[in-house]
Amino acid sequence: MKYMKDHLLEYEPDAKRAIIAKFFYSYREGESQISHYNMLRSILYDILNQNGSFFYHFQREFRKHQTSPRETGHDGLSDPEVPYGALKDVLRSIGKHDGREQIYLLIDAVDESTDKDRRSVLQLLFDLCSNNNRCIIKAIVASRPVVELEALIRKSQAYIRMQDVNYSDIRKFVRAFLGSELQLTEGALRHATEEYILENAQGVFLWVHLVRGQLVKFVEKGCSKSEIFGFLKSLPTELEDFYKHILKDLEKNEVSDAAVGKRMFELVLFASRPLRVPEFQHAFAITDYVDSGLNPSGESFQDCLIVEIEKRIIHCSGNLLEIKGRDGIFPSKNNYSNCLSKGYIDPVVQVMHQTVREFLLRPKGPCSSVDFGVIEDYIEVHAKIATTCIRYLIFAVLARTRISESPRIEAWTSEHFEAYVKHLHDMPLLNYALSHLQDHLQRCRGAPDNEDLLSQLVKHLTASNPSSYLLTEWITSYRNKTPPGNVLGKSAKKSRYWVLLFAVSIGLDRIIKRH
Repeated sequence: MKYMKDHLLEYEPDAKRAIIAKFFYSYREGESQISHYNMLRSILYDILNQNGSFFYHFQREFRKHQTSPRETGHDGLSDPEVPYGALKDVLRSIGKHDGREQIYLLIDAVDESTDKDRRSVLQLLFDLCSNNNRCIIKAIVASRPVVELEALIRKSQAYIRMQDVNYSDIRKFVRAFLGSELQLTEGALRHATEEYILENAQGVFLWVHLVRGQLVKFVEKGCSKSEIFGFLKSLPTELEDFYKHILKDLEKNEVSDAAVGKRMFELVLFASRPLRVPEFQHAFAITDYVDSGLNPSGESFQDCLIVEIEKRIIHCSGNLLEIKGRDGIFPSKNNYSNCLSKGYIDPVVQVMHQTVREFLLRPKGPCSSVDFGVIEDYIEVHAKIATTCIRYLIFAVLARTRISESPRIEAWTSEHFEAYVKHLHDMPLLNYALSHLQDHLQRCRGAPDNEDLLSQLVKHLTASNPSSYLLTEWITSYRNKTPPGNVLGKSAKKSRYWVLLFAVSIGLDRIIKRH
């Protein structure tokens, strides 16, 4: 679908003057990207942004709802500006637009959308393509098989099943890695290996990708060519059995690697949004067990950071987790640091495919027979992530920098503010902790251990601690309680102003996002 978006004009020259509206569902990118409400809002924005003549369709609904009490969106998103049903009405009315405009709607990964109201949304998209509309609307929808879509496409002749048309592409891919990576030259063994993979792939490119990874790892240990074929035949031919095979291999790793791997899966599967690589790295430097000690020394914290976190992610997850950058860029081991320093990518850690998520989370599914992959108590996982967030905030408050030994903030100089801004910039997980701690606390039902940790955090926010000037308002709104001895008033507002000013002046935009 991304390729279609980028190359549409090459195949459809008439689209040069057309409106192209798009939305890519993605379970891995959080709740906002599986929402039908956000999908409708996004494509309507694209339409209006590209052609202002559609404005009157929006105007009527906006005036109807702007003075009425705000409602909760259909997908549970709070406080939308326009109700969910109204967005549907606007999109329907666009099909009756007076001008004969041409509109392309590109909707990807419908299978990753929330299943609530999915049938109705798909029916709306199909209806928009009806010849009864004045506008020419073409909706291009991509999805793995879902019941709602299967029922609708039976009425349509315009659909493509990928497994029916990608045989030649899979063959090219297989031939490429058999020759370049496995060094299998022409011959009977090479032919048998190629045909075995193609026969068992059944059009599933992902299975071939996993096979390649396993074969490359096997060859790196040293083997004969005939052993390669034997190992290939030992690999599972069903996708979920393959995931189970990978997890069983991970169980054989060192105990520390297995523990890290399981925690990685927990963070990726249960974080409120995908964690960026530096956030992921810092999360692992903080223990998620409440009863362990916390050394607020910056030096000791640096010693706990996993230096080559990318390699550890791959090693401890069996390649079931991946690092993905903005706009689909996958940074290689060689260019990752360089790209990150130049701001080309904003890499996040995610599961390598939606089927992996479903496999790991399905109750009593095939994953349940693998100790490594079992996540039995979702409440406990959220409690552990909440613990990580609170302990990270405590560490940020108590970290021994030269700031903590400075005079009261009212007497700070520009050097003090600049040093403090740099200190905050070096704490990448702060943004996530401040934004999403409440999500995890709600989902673990206020675990008592975390309440004790929150009390510790409040206790450390004293008037002599510079963090008080940034966190007091946050903790007050969080717990409806002002930390004791904290009378900040105008000093807090003034300090926040100077922190933001210095963040802008020296280009540390992470602080701006945080405040």
